[in-house]
Amino acid sequence: MGEFVTALQRTELGRDGAAQLPQLLRVARYADQAVEQAEEAAEALAPWPAVASGVPRLELAAFRQRAQALLTPLQGDVADDPAALEAALTEAEDAYAVLKDALLRAGAQGALSLDAMDAWLRAISELRRGLQQMTKGALLLADLGPGHDRRAAG
Repeated sequence: MGEFVTALQRTELGRDGAAQLPQLLRVARYADQAVEQAEEAAEALAPWPAVASGVPRLELAAFRQRAQALLTPLQGDVADDPAALEAALTEAEDAYAVLKDALLRAGAQGALSLDAMDAWLRAISELRRGLQQMTKGALLLADLGPGHDRRAAG
C-alpha cells in the first residue's frame, strides 16, 4: 500500500481523482488485507506439509471449488455483473460454513487431532476473510466507474 500512496503523491490529481482518492485507498487496503490473510492461512497450516488425516476432504474440495469460482469473476470486469460476484461470495461463505462444521465434528469425534482442527479452522477463516476483502475491493472499484483498473488495488 505504501508504494500505491507514493505513486499517487507523485501524480497530479484532478478534482475527480482527488474526490475518489479515499475510495481508492480503501480498495488498496482491502487488497493488502487479503494478502495478509492468505499469509496467515499459510502460516496456520505450515506444520502440515499435506492435508492432515481426518480433514473432511469432500467439504474441503467444495470450499476450494467455491473459492475458485469466486476468483474467476474477480479477474474480469466486475462492473459487468456485480450480482454474480456477490452470489459467488455467498456460495463460498456457505461452503466455508459447511467445512467449518465438518472440521469441528471431526475434531469432536477424534477423527482429526485438535491441533490440526484448530489450524484448519484458522486457515479457512483467514481465507474466507480474504475472499470477503477482495470482493469488497472489487465492488468498490466497480462503483467508481470506468477507467479504474483492478490492478490499481495492488
